[in-house]
Amino acid sequence: MDVLVMSIEEVLRTYTPGSYDWSWEEEFNDLETRDFDYLQELIEDIRENGQKDPILLGDDGRVWEGHHRILVLR
Repeated sequence: MDVLVMSIEEVLRTYTPGSYDWSWEEEFNDLETRDFDYLQELIEDIRENGQKDPILLGDDGRVWEGHHRILVLR
């Protein structure tokens, strides 16, 4: 597996959300609405331990996994 290091800003400019045909704004609004408690836990975990889990970027230009982490890091 290739490892690519990108800033969150670059990911947001280069890749689209994997869910539906939404913009990042729509994706973030949906995630915040549905998963508020989980996001709070994730915020604390990343503050304490840093971002360690990979964000999976597809060769189709979509983020395959890591939408919540991108939201928190943004």
